[in-house]
Amino acid sequence: MPQAIALECDDTSQRDDARRRQLAALAPTKWKPGQSGNPKGRTPELHPDVRKLAKDFCPEAVERLKYWARSEDPRASIPACSILLERGCGKPAPADVTPATPEGWESLTITERIQRLRERRERLKLEATAPAPGNLPVATA
Repeated sequence: MPQAIALECDDTSQRDDARRRQLAALAPTKWKPGQSGNPKGRTPELHPDVRKLAKDFCPEAVERLKYWARSEDPRASIPACSILLERGCGKPAPADVTPATPEGWESLTITERIQRLRERRERLKLEATAPAPGNLPVATA
Protein backbone atom coordinates (compact mmCIF):
# COMPACT_ATOMS: atom_id res chain seq x y z
CA MET A 1 0.00 0.00 0.00
CA PRO A 2 2.72 2.57 0.79
CA GLN A 3 4.28 1.89 -2.60
CA ALA A 4 1.03 2.80 -4.35
CA ILE A 5 0.93 6.13 -2.52
CA ALA A 6 4.54 6.82 -3.45
CA LEU A 7 3.79 6.07 -7.11
CA GLU A 8 0.82 8.43 -7.07
CA CYS A 9 2.99 11.21 -5.65
CA ASP A 10 5.55 10.73 -8.39
CA ASP A 11 3.00 11.62 -11.06
CA THR A 12 3.80 15.31 -11.65
CA SER A 13 0.72 15.97 -13.73
CA GLN A 14 -1.54 14.94 -10.84
CA ARG A 15 0.41 17.17 -8.45
CA ASP A 16 0.20 20.07 -10.87
CA ASP A 17 -3.56 19.59 -11.23
CA ALA A 18 -4.00 19.46 -7.45
CA ARG A 19 -1.92 22.62 -7.04
CA ARG A 20 -3.98 24.44 -9.68
CA ARG A 21 -7.21 23.44 -7.89
CA GLN A 22 -5.82 24.73 -4.59
CA LEU A 23 -4.84 28.06 -6.12
CA ALA A 24 -8.21 28.41 -7.84
CA ALA A 25 -10.00 27.80 -4.55
CA LEU A 26 -7.89 30.50 -2.83
CA ALA A 27 -8.37 33.14 -5.55
CA PRO A 28 -11.72 34.54 -4.27
CA THR A 29 -10.28 35.04 -0.75
CA LYS A 30 -7.05 36.71 -1.85
CA TRP A 31 -6.69 40.37 -0.82
CA LYS A 32 -6.83 42.88 -3.57
CA PRO A 33 -4.23 45.68 -3.80
CA GLY A 34 -4.99 48.33 -1.19
CA GLN A 35 -7.41 46.08 0.71
CA SER A 36 -6.82 45.68 4.45
CA GLY A 37 -6.45 42.27 6.02
CA ASN A 38 -8.23 43.61 9.11
CA PRO A 39 -10.95 45.98 7.85
CA LYS A 40 -12.68 46.40 11.22
CA GLY A 41 -9.47 47.42 12.96
CA ARG A 42 -8.43 46.40 16.45
CA THR A 43 -10.58 44.13 18.53
CA PRO A 44 -12.67 45.94 21.13
CA GLU A 45 -11.31 46.47 24.64
CA LEU A 46 -12.24 44.13 27.46
CA HIS A 47 -15.68 44.50 28.90
CA PRO A 48 -15.55 46.85 31.94
CA ASP A 49 -16.94 44.13 34.22
CA VAL A 50 -14.14 41.75 33.25
CA ARG A 51 -11.53 44.43 33.91
CA LYS A 52 -13.08 45.15 37.35
CA LEU A 53 -13.09 41.46 38.26
CA ALA A 54 -9.42 41.17 37.29
CA LYS A 55 -8.52 44.25 39.39
CA ASP A 56 -10.41 42.84 42.36
CA PHE A 57 -8.24 39.72 42.13
CA CYS A 58 -4.94 41.67 42.12
CA PRO A 59 -4.30 41.72 45.91
CA GLU A 60 -4.77 37.95 46.11
CA ALA A 61 -2.49 37.42 43.09
CA VAL A 62 0.22 39.60 44.64
CA GLU A 63 -0.01 37.64 47.90
CA ARG A 64 0.41 34.40 45.95
CA LEU A 65 3.44 35.82 44.13
CA LYS A 66 4.90 36.92 47.47
CA TYR A 67 4.45 33.37 48.77
CA TRP A 68 6.32 31.91 45.79
CA ALA A 69 9.00 34.62 45.91
CA ARG A 70 9.92 33.38 49.41
CA SER A 71 10.26 29.80 48.17
CA GLU A 72 13.62 28.04 48.45
CA ASP A 73 13.12 26.59 44.98
CA PRO A 74 14.68 28.99 42.43
CA ARG A 75 12.34 27.64 39.72
CA ALA A 76 9.48 29.27 41.64
CA SER A 77 11.14 32.17 43.41
CA ILE A 78 13.02 33.74 40.49
CA PRO A 79 9.99 34.14 38.18
CA ALA A 80 7.81 35.34 41.07
CA CYS A 81 10.40 37.94 42.11
CA SER A 82 10.82 39.02 38.50
CA ILE A 83 7.08 39.56 38.08
CA LEU A 84 6.82 41.48 41.36
CA LEU A 85 9.78 43.70 40.47
CA GLU A 86 8.42 44.44 36.99
CA ARG A 87 5.02 45.40 38.38
CA GLY A 88 6.43 47.40 41.29
CA CYS A 89 9.43 49.10 39.68
CA GLY A 90 8.72 48.79 35.99
CA LYS A 91 10.60 46.79 33.40
CA PRO A 92 14.26 47.73 33.06
CA ALA A 93 15.16 49.82 30.04
CA PRO A 94 17.02 47.89 27.36
CA ALA A 95 20.77 48.33 27.59
CA ASP A 96 22.46 50.51 25.00
CA VAL A 97 24.55 48.07 23.01
CA THR A 98 26.00 50.64 20.64
CA PRO A 99 29.73 50.02 20.50
CA ALA A 100 31.84 52.93 21.64
CA THR A 101 33.93 54.47 18.86
CA PRO A 102 36.80 56.88 19.29
CA GLU A 103 35.95 60.55 18.84
CA GLY A 104 36.16 61.69 15.23
CA TRP A 105 36.22 58.08 14.00
CA GLU A 106 33.44 58.68 11.48
CA SER A 107 35.42 61.38 9.66
CA LEU A 108 38.48 59.14 9.12
CA THR A 109 39.15 57.23 5.94
CA ILE A 110 39.59 53.46 6.04
CA THR A 111 43.35 53.87 5.71
CA GLU A 112 43.46 56.33 8.63
CA ARG A 113 41.35 53.99 10.77
CA ILE A 114 43.66 51.07 10.05
CA GLN A 115 46.69 53.21 10.91
CA ARG A 116 45.12 54.28 14.24
CA LEU A 117 44.31 50.67 15.09
CA ARG A 118 47.89 49.59 14.34
CA GLU A 119 49.25 52.40 16.52
CA ARG A 120 46.95 51.38 19.36
CA ARG A 121 47.99 47.73 19.02
CA GLU A 122 51.66 48.71 19.25
CA ARG A 123 50.97 50.91 22.29
CA LEU A 124 49.16 48.04 24.01
CA LYS A 125 52.04 45.65 23.23
CA LEU A 126 54.51 48.09 24.80
CA GLU A 127 52.33 48.51 27.88
CA ALA A 128 52.03 44.73 28.25
CA THR A 129 55.79 44.17 28.08
CA ALA A 130 56.80 47.19 30.19
CA PRO A 131 57.62 46.41 33.84
CA ALA A 132 55.14 47.55 36.46
CA PRO A 133 56.13 50.82 38.21
CA GLY A 134 57.11 49.03 41.44
CA ASN A 135 59.17 46.41 39.61
CA LEU A 136 61.69 48.64 37.86
CA PRO A 137 65.21 47.20 37.78
CA VAL A 138 67.58 48.86 40.23
CA ALA A 139 70.95 49.91 38.88
CA THR A 140 73.84 48.82 41.10
CA ALA A 141 77.30 50.33 40.90
